[in-house]
Amino acid sequence: MDPGNRVTYGKYNLTSGHEAVVLISGDGMELNRVMPNKKGRLSSIAVEKMLKSELDKRERILASALKAAEEKAKKNDVSVRDDLQNIWRLRC
Repeated sequence: MDPGNRVTYGKYNLTSGHEAVVLISGDGMELNRVMPNKKGRLSSIAVEKMLKSELDKRERILASALKAAEEKAKKNDVSVRDDLQNIWRLRC
């Protein structure tokens, strides 16, 4: 986040003037964050780890949802359409 953006810093309860990386959902909910280390620097390794963890989590959720939708489709369950539309809404 831009350290000068007071509105966003206030929304996510961050100390103004310090850099931070905040991962948010499409609706603005905070998912995770990386704060500077004791020297005041952001760790790119920590940011990469945070992003990889979130992507892995989303991949598992998507795989599970697709498997469930596939089972519904095999049974000709019409609710599969809604399930697939919900999956589509998860796209980045």
